[in-house]
Amino acid sequence: MKSSVSELRKPRCQRRATNPKPAIRVILGVLSLRVLPPWVDRLPEEGREVFRFCVCRAFSVTETDHNGLLILDVSADVDTMFGGYMNDIRVEPEYVVKVEGDR
Repeated sequence: MKSSVSELRKPRCQRRATNPKPAIRVILGVLSLRVLPPWVDRLPEEGREVFRFCVCRAFSVTETDHNGLLILDVSADVDTMFGGYMNDIRVEPEYVVKVEGDR
């Protein structure tokens, strides 16, 4: 599969997967938020800032919530920058990609 020039200009984490696999199968591991979910626009400004900050960064996923959302542990990066303690974000599996290796 050839990549278009516009596709290659995107950060690696935002490029289309050549062999997409359902992320829901990757419950435990390290994932990266590939793109912002469309509902992020409806969050308060601070919430939008946190999500924008998290795009293309690698985070551990240790569980899903009762709605099937992946729980990304963003505390190492977000706590010091935005405040709080043990922050996490919850996203649908289609907005993340698996990160190869450890972060």
